Amino acid sequence: MVTAAQLRRGTYITNFVYALQFGLLLFFSATFLVELGFSTALIGVLFTAAYGASLALLIAAPALLRVFGNYKLFPLAAAALSCIAAALVFPLPAPVAAFLVMCTVTLNVLLLMLLDLFLETLTGDETKTGVRRGLFITILHAALVVAQLLAGAALALGGFSLLYAAAAFFSALVAILALVLLRGFREPEYESVDWQVVRARLVSSSDLRASFYAQFLLRFFNAAMIVYTPIYLYEHIGIPLSEMGIIFAATLIPFLLLEIPLGKLEDTKHDERFVLVIGFIVLAFSTALLSFVTTPAVVVWAALLFATRVGAAMVEMGNEVHFFRQVSGVDATEMDAFRMLVPLSHTVAPIVGALFLLLFPIQYIFLALAGILIIGIPVALGVLSRA
Repeated sequence: MVTAAQLRRGTYITNFVYALQFGLLLFFSATFLVELGFSTALIGVLFTAAYGASLALLIAAPALLRVFGNYKLFPLAAAALSCIAAALVFPLPAPVAAFLVMCTVTLNVLLLMLLDLFLETLTGDETKTGVRRGLFITILHAALVVAQLLAGAALALGGFSLLYAAAAFFSALVAILALVLLRGFREPEYESVDWQVVRARLVSSSDLRASFYAQFLLRFFNAAMIVYTPIYLYEHIGIPLSEMGIIFAATLIPFLLLEIPLGKLEDTKHDERFVLVIGFIVLAFSTALLSFVTTPAVVVWAALLFATRVGAAMVEMGNEVHFFRQVSGVDATEMDAFRMLVPLSHTVAPIVGALFLLLFPIQYIFLALAGILIIGIPVALGVLSRA
């Protein structure tokens, strides 16, 4: 009989390979659309549509999970992603290629949610939530760092065709690994989100409400940075795509350095609230600095983006642990609503960015983003005051 520990290891391995594929496309989908001739504002609209579709897919996910189960649905989605990425290897009309790129974005959101569901179902012991989620997130970001270096090499050697060929390969491998390593996974009951229950819980629990606010702000930051940072560095600062891979690899290192130590700290000291406050302060300040740097020096941009992710890592881990201490594997309604904040924030951020660019230069989008992130400081302070 397969044990929960074996299935967790299978989840971690699958997570690593998934993140290799995800990382190849993470920062370079927007620049691929630039190469196809799309304007920055239109790219924001396209990403809004893609994340809107992923939000609809997550709403439908419980029904899909009841039909297929996570063990079947996850490899099916990975196989579909592999086919789409393979199609992008070949020259296509720009509208068709853009549609397929947006499909990869949508499917990646679904796959990440399904992986998270595997982990949460298998976590069990609440006292180990921080360590296990910290390990999961660290593995994810370790693969993302490797993927940025692979992406830079692929773009230098074979352009976007080689990049999407690699993504297709890793997506297919993810499907195979899931079928082999997660066999024996016991499906929990999957229920659709009861929005009345969510609303009642948010009204009655200020801690849960703060977790939702913090999650939305962090994912809003991620979405804006994923779409607009590569475009800004490539089109306006003049950094080559191959060197951007090095920058984004360095950018993600804080998640490797901080996630597990923070998880252990939060399991032993229960200091996730304090971590949230410091995280938002670092995140807002370092993001604001980006608007005032115009040098194409790779080291400077790697250092600045590294600093933003120090804050993001603190917010992510602090909020993840704070939220999952309040829910268990059976709290499907709260967990599903929490996960939907990812596509919701990713739907809102690109269109807000597109509207911003109608009035202001792209250089100042980071300053505006910092202003939004400052909201997280009083949110986290409110949580801290109730500790």
